[in-house]
Amino acid sequence: MKEPLQLAILLGRGERADMAIDELWRRAQSAVAEYGIPVHCVAGYAQLPQTSETVTHAFVDVVGLVVPPPGRVGNLVTSAATKPGPLGVVGRLAKYNLTSRRVARALKADPQLTDIFCHADVIVSADPEADRAVWMLRRRTSARLMHGPFAMANALSELAKD
Repeated sequence: MKEPLQLAILLGRGERADMAIDELWRRAQSAVAEYGIPVHCVAGYAQLPQTSETVTHAFVDVVGLVVPPPGRVGNLVTSAATKPGPLGVVGRLAKYNLTSRRVARALKADPQLTDIFCHADVIVSADPEADRAVWMLRRRTSARLMHGPFAMANALSELAKD
């Protein structure tokens, strides 16, 4: 039997991280089920400093990534994102941009989690807020960098075939 595939999941949103991790885990299991290769998974999720709630999963090592709360500009952008029309569109785009930068900085500041991610076979960003953080690992790892469950499942099944 081959050695287990290493999967790393990063979630940039903190809300309902348990459901997102569970869904990605089930898809990863179904992608390699026919090959009989085990998958070891580590998931990092954005956790605000004031949040005491932790996410757990029976088969996934879950790590909270402490992301700083938005500052004054972040609060203004969040307020603009709720507006209708062009201002709201620009506000939502700016909010995604600022949030993705905060998640990327938080991952960079956590060398232990970054090292775990760099040793994975597949790294998947579960949402747009995590894309920048995953993409910044491109020069540090030979892992396949993916976005979303379908791309992750495809990459895992291709690795399992080899």
